[in-house]
Amino acid sequence: MVVSHDSGFLDNVCTDIYHYESRRLKLYRGNLSAFVKVKPEAQSYYRLGAALLKITFPEPGPLEGVTSREKSILKMQKV
Repeated sequence: MVVSHDSGFLDNVCTDIYHYESRRLKLYRGNLSAFVKVKPEAQSYYRLGAALLKITFPEPGPLEGVTSREKSILKMQKV
């Protein structure tokens, strides 16, 4: 089993692809290029920016030990 983000490496090394879909592992014979021919939506594996996944972070909560919102914690100088 190999896990990598390098699509060129995976193309050269892999002989079978196990893809997780519908809560099951499905076997695809061939390397990553052959897998993308069968499953075109997997093209995003070649390009990091092509993924449909959007990552959001929650708003930060209050800092530990800070009791006032009005008093500055740090001041930047010479910026």
